[in-house]
Amino acid sequence: MSVEGVIDISLGSTAADGAISVQSKRPLAACRLLEQMSPLQALERVPVLFALCGKSQQRAALNALQAAGVDIEGAGTTDESILSEAFHEYLWRFLIDLPKALNSNPQLALFSDVRQLLSQLPQIEAGQRQVFVSQLQELIEQQILGIQLDAWRCMDLAGFEQWLESGDSIVCQLLKAVRASLGNKGVAADQVGLMRDADITDIMIDLALEWEQNGDIISTPQWRQQSLETGAWSYHQHWALMQSLSKSNYHPVMMRLIARIADMIELLGLLSKRPQPGIGRSGGMIRGSGIGVGWVKTARGLLVHHIMVENETVVQYRILAPTEWNFHPQGALAKSLTSWRELEQQRLHGWIDLQVLSLDPCVQYQVEIEHA
Repeated sequence: MSVEGVIDISLGSTAADGAISVQSKRPLAACRLLEQMSPLQALERVPVLFALCGKSQQRAALNALQAAGVDIEGAGTTDESILSEAFHEYLWRFLIDLPKALNSNPQLALFSDVRQLLSQLPQIEAGQRQVFVSQLQELIEQQILGIQLDAWRCMDLAGFEQWLESGDSIVCQLLKAVRASLGNKGVAADQVGLMRDADITDIMIDLALEWEQNGDIISTPQWRQQSLETGAWSYHQHWALMQSLSKSNYHPVMMRLIARIADMIELLGLLSKRPQPGIGRSGGMIRGSGIGVGWVKTARGLLVHHIMVENETVVQYRILAPTEWNFHPQGALAKSLTSWRELEQQRLHGWIDLQVLSLDPCVQYQVEIEHA
């Protein structure tokens, strides 16, 4: 059994601002089902209860339990598994979901080839790892990006635009189609801030204080009274190309998709050697005796687990997923939709799909549009 839910997106005509409403109907209290279990039972139950990004969910749980002082030897997932999972999620969006949103043919055969390679990774001997990852890298370079990864990662703004305009790779075609669908309107003046890696520790401390003092289920998170966006764009916001693209008024959807390519390249580099703890993609924080926080930077954004253990029993379990940040009522999606009235009705649903897909909720979504 996995937890389901839905994001309700409503655009109405009754207010001057377009009456934008973004509401999550995810069953956030499902984490309480993990309470009154032993730590090992909770750890084993997490990827069943939260099947989407299940490896990352279990890794965050393991990090939190270890920070709480619970010794669970040999259990849980590896850093390698969360890297592979994030890489898989990015390719799913580029090869299946994004083509569908653009009324194009999904690249099912290519996705299957990459997925098969990723599934073999845990069994690859250390001496063969580089050869194996080189095969994966060659597939990405030749069939998906149409350029060597090192060359793509080192591009400046002029080089990027030349690659995009002249390239005929799968990703080039998708990005050009996205740009044509979005129009020229760029970043909104009131766009929410991007979560910074430098702030993750402070954010988790504030979240932990809320959970420990009040025990609340946090449905609409803010940090220092501000909504934040989390995900690949936030991870790579300081990369020179991303800053140049932002100054050139690139659309937020394009920024998120381009950042996903950068994150894929980072993940592939980490996979080229057997990852060790402390790679910067996950971690934990000791909060006190029997209290710990665990986090993972997933393909969708920052995932946080908070666990309190007493007498070898989980007495409180709280989770904050990236969906609650990005689909906050005043969050990144809501801000991205502010110009919806400027679009022709026949383009509107496709435009909304691209906005949502670029932020990638953990659940399905539904859209209701009330026209005047």
